[in-house]
Amino acid sequence: MRRETKTAVLAGALIVGLLYLACVTWDLLVPRFAMNSAWAPLFPGFTWLTGGAFLLGLVESAFYGGLLGWLIAWIPPAVARAVR
Repeated sequence: MRRETKTAVLAGALIVGLLYLACVTWDLLVPRFAMNSAWAPLFPGFTWLTGGAFLLGLVESAFYGGLLGWLIAWIPPAVARAVR
């Protein structure tokens, strides 16, 4: 894996993981506007805020962010190669 791809994967995982933490914090501080019902279909196995579910949601978020980072790093060079 190229260095740029690794950087994009790690950046995506970190950003989406931090967003997950921010959303959980928001849900705890303002339960009236909680988004936990929207998370259930997105994160398989997620139930609202048990220790294991919290870690599972964090790992799944980081995975999805890493996958997005990999796609962002992979698609432009692949398209450039295909066009040549």
